[in-house]
Amino acid sequence: MSAHINPRSVNSYLSGICNQLEPYFPDVRARCNSPLVTRTVAGCMRRYGTPVRRKRPICEDDIVQVINDIGQSTAHDDRLFLSMLTTGRDGLLRLGEMTTSDTVALRSSRKLTLRHTVRITINNFSFFLPLPQS
Repeated sequence: MSAHINPRSVNSYLSGICNQLEPYFPDVRARCNSPLVTRTVAGCMRRYGTPVRRKRPICEDDIVQVINDIGQSTAHDDRLFLSMLTTGRDGLLRLGEMTTSDTVALRSSRKLTLRHTVRITINNFSFFLPLPQS
């Protein structure tokens, strides 16, 4: 069935196909969610699926190495990267919580961390994340 694509992508492909066919066939979603289709996709995952390969987490030694490599740089991008790297790891932040999208339509001022919400003390820092960034 899906030997030429990653089995995890089959549901996304089906969703896209259903989205395109829905104006012409209103019950296409019900057909895609039928037991035959869902069991076929599940069987495909069992037969052709591969385990998820995760990257190892960033450890403190990795951050020290980056700081040693570019810590003396005066370039704004390097300083911004270092601040995002150290803050993001220690604050358990996702990339989407530290950046804004290049796509203007996806930007939302409601998702920005406002400067006045940042609290810095001798031992720690904190700030308010207004909305989920995903």
